[in-house]
Amino acid sequence: RSQAEQVNLDLLWAEWQTVAQARLLFDQVLTLRAQQARLTTELAALAPLEPSISTALRAGNLTYDSASAGLNAGADVRKRLADSAIALHQAETDLHVLLGLAPDAPLELVGTPYQTSPTPEQAQQALADLPRRRPDLLALQAGYQSQEAKLRAAVLAQFPALNIGFNTARDTSNVTTHGFSIGITLPLFDRNRGNIAIEKATRQQLKDDYEARVLDTRSDMQRLVADLATLTQQRAALAAHAHQLDTARHAAEAAWQQRLLDWPTYLAIRSNALSADLDLLDLQQQQATQAIALEALLGNTDLATAHPVSVKAATP
Repeated sequence: RSQAEQVNLDLLWAEWQTVAQARLLFDQVLTLRAQQARLTTELAALAPLEPSISTALRAGNLTYDSASAGLNAGADVRKRLADSAIALHQAETDLHVLLGLAPDAPLELVGTPYQTSPTPEQAQQALADLPRRRPDLLALQAGYQSQEAKLRAAVLAQFPALNIGFNTARDTSNVTTHGFSIGITLPLFDRNRGNIAIEKATRQQLKDDYEARVLDTRSDMQRLVADLATLTQQRAALAAHAHQLDTARHAAEAAWQQRLLDWPTYLAIRSNALSADLDLLDLQQQQATQAIALEALLGNTDLATAHPVSVKAATP
């Protein structure tokens, strides 16, 4: 029974890992799609600038040294857009495979990136309850109980085993005889010490694996909680910075259209705003990744403060 329970718990732990992987891929696809939208918007805004630069170059009103910033701006956005598209294709393919969908099945992602912000007290409570909740630790406990039973059997095997049987026989003359048979198994040589040592070593290995996994979980939990706190502060600061740069970009667009701003300065403002927006998206995904890792590590959905997420897919 303990062995069967261990197998079932190992399967449940594998399912938990699959859920965590699905959440990671969900957030990756969501972030990459947001990057694609932002880069596409930026490329459309820069599109009218390149023909003007090319016309000025042909007319001799602009040198290539001066035009390099304008020419490189569009090329840099196109490269970022292509790199993001390749990463998006890979993430969508991985999500299709994980969900068992057809390669051309559309993915309609619903929800926001995963978020959790447990307090130190909540994390400590989840860690204390961990041995009674996380499937891999419960599986090791079941394996230890199974091994304990095997060790008991090996210890009992070192003692003489007495077997008593009842025999009945009948010959051709219809004479029936009854009797008893007694058998004794004597472990005369090693007294089953070899098997006992093997079972003890296996039991100790399970105990060591369990303690090591709990210790690793405690260390990883402390690191992830600290990382999430740092990322939360960094995200607030970066969001404020990106908002300021977006405001400056809108002002620069108006000044550029009124010919009150030179194009190198205009491009520099746009480039800074774009970098801040992309950095904010990357930070959001990094925060979601750490949150998913912490939730999977502690196995406590009570720590989650995320909005419900789902994937709607239409299989052809």
